[in-house]
Amino acid sequence: MRGTEFSVSWITQSIESGKIKYGTRIADYLHWKTVPDDRGQQTVDDIHYVTIKNLMPHTNYYYEIVSGNTINNNNGRYYLVNTGPALIPSGESCQPAGKVYKNKENDLLAYDSIVYVRILGENGSDASALESVPVTPETSGFWFMDLINFRTRDHTGFYPFECGISTIEVQAQSAGNAFSIMTIKAVDYLISESPSIDFSKSGPIQFISTTSDIIRGQPGGKFSLHLDYHTSGNPQFNDFGIRVHYNSNQLQFTDVSNAYTGLYAPLNQAETQNENDNNPSTNFFVTLMWPNTENRLSNVWESIRLGTINFIINDQLVFGDTGKINIVTMDTSNRLVAPSVTLKVVPYNLDIDCNGQVDALTDGLLILRYLFGFSSDDNILKSGTNTSFLNGVVDTEHGRCITEAEIVHNIKQLMPQ
Repeated sequence: MRGTEFSVSWITQSIESGKIKYGTRIADYLHWKTVPDDRGQQTVDDIHYVTIKNLMPHTNYYYEIVSGNTINNNNGRYYLVNTGPALIPSGESCQPAGKVYKNKENDLLAYDSIVYVRILGENGSDASALESVPVTPETSGFWFMDLINFRTRDHTGFYPFECGISTIEVQAQSAGNAFSIMTIKAVDYLISESPSIDFSKSGPIQFISTTSDIIRGQPGGKFSLHLDYHTSGNPQFNDFGIRVHYNSNQLQFTDVSNAYTGLYAPLNQAETQNENDNNPSTNFFVTLMWPNTENRLSNVWESIRLGTINFIINDQLVFGDTGKINIVTMDTSNRLVAPSVTLKVVPYNLDIDCNGQVDALTDGLLILRYLFGFSSDDNILKSGTNTSFLNGVVDTEHGRCITEAEIVHNIKQLMPQ
């Protein structure tokens, strides 16, 4: 339901055509319009998906479901929807994506399935309205949605979310009442790089999330990624290992800071034929591995910080250059969902506390406090933190630059030389 359109999906016992007949008044039934399946008027299937578009906002529409020669008109009362207001999305998009498979071998795509997604509120309550999308050969078996379009349950406003932080519930439904459901982090993926999320394969999933899927930096500057980890279910394994792939012509790996207990020595090496992420824009990778002592990494419902992987950006890069960092699992027996992170080279960077976001109430206030002389400036660079300058405006949870020395350095980079 989006103000000017709504979708109807249903399953039938046999393969047949499907369409929706609709209008604004029951008395005008003879003049109602008919809309075929989104896949075309000739579509015959036991899964049906119809989108009715170009409607009026805040308007009641009656409709009936036509499957072959069978009419479902809600026992003569017809189905009723109100389109709600026409809203214009604002802010940044977030597009979770994946694939649906029929079998555990992940070689038979479940074409002509329907995927339903909703954003879950805190503790799984107060969820958004349900959104749906068909999975077809035309989408190459992918499903993807933009959370920026999700609405509240009454459809009167947009549902708030934080990409990489909010949780979504994903349901897949196919013929014969085949049904599967999973809960994952709302992570933004490019459709060409989306991981395959297998709904038919039983078992838990491991998740890696980062502060942001876009990190901005300057030539010669730092590029760092927080790596957070959680699971759905209780995966069994001895060691948890990932490979962080990157382009060595753009980035130089330095170290891993604040590592979770037990991290083996990171190994930085060139990609090989058997150890690559199938992405031509990367050529090196860092191996990170932790022992699963006492199964402490097997049942992690609340995210934990595995560490921060740090790079230096090549000082020969120029404004507008971009790069990719991809994270893949080293254990194919368990499923891993991880983002693809984009490096964007910029001439200046207003992300003063290095948390991956530019915020007026953190970065903006830090700049203002510095310009008003709140900072002790060079006198404090060797002595630590000035709480009057930093208090209440530094993102100490996600930020990588949280001392006064780091903050002042970043602000000075914005000043005329």
